[in-house]
Amino acid sequence: MYIIGKQVTDKTMNTDKNLQVSRKIDSEITQIFSNQQLQGFEKALKLSEGISQLRTLLDKNYMSSIMGLQGSKIGFRTDKDKESGYSEDVVKDCLIEAVLIGLQPAGNHFNIIAGNMYPTKEGFGYLLEQDGVNYTLRFGPTKIDAPNKVARLDVEIEYFDKDAVQQKTILPVSTKWNTYATDDAIQGKATRKARAWLYNKLHGTQISDSDISEVPHELITETITTESIKELIKKKKDLLSNDEISRIDSVIAEERTKDYKKVFDFLTSKK
Repeated sequence: MYIIGKQVTDKTMNTDKNLQVSRKIDSEITQIFSNQQLQGFEKALKLSEGISQLRTLLDKNYMSSIMGLQGSKIGFRTDKDKESGYSEDVVKDCLIEAVLIGLQPAGNHFNIIAGNMYPTKEGFGYLLEQDGVNYTLRFGPTKIDAPNKVARLDVEIEYFDKDAVQQKTILPVSTKWNTYATDDAIQGKATRKARAWLYNKLHGTQISDSDISEVPHELITETITTESIKELIKKKKDLLSNDEISRIDSVIAEERTKDYKKVFDFLTSKK
């Protein structure tokens, strides 16, 4: 095929096709969230139809470009980067989950850990920026618990809520620590946790945060068990609603091990 005497290569045609698909995906996401009045089954049906359409649009041809972003800081990192990353199906599911909350496929907006999607510091920062949230973070002194390899500090979060009322809270933060951890690295992890708290607070959501340096796959399979979750439920029972307990019980009863980390994170965040 020639246009103005110039051959159009398969690569160029493929790029044009992917751009068209990208526009369709953006349009589909816009439609999913265009009607904020939908509730209950109507909202669930609209979301289900949208996800189904996204799965169709994200075909092998399009996903081949996305897979090239895996394992890169300019794309998204995973806990399996040293093992050639995750399969296309896992990446597709995580990508859909990410874009449906407003994240981008590039820019290190999310990590894939144990097959699940987790927004990063950059991801939560982007979401808050898109919402136009005005906030300031101030870090207290860092206290090192060397025996337990934990760094603790308080983060003061000053922000304006949806009614433009200035609010302020102190968030206690704990992060993994080792002898090589710098103050900048500790505050970077604290920033992620503070941004996650603020986003969830403003949206009434419970999206877990994490990064690949904090949650190796072994932690999911060896440490977080049904017994450890049940033990946490007992400790946090007074802080949980009946609906929250019911949803956690469903995860355990259905043995949805992929969701154990998110349940564990949610329970430990309750204070």
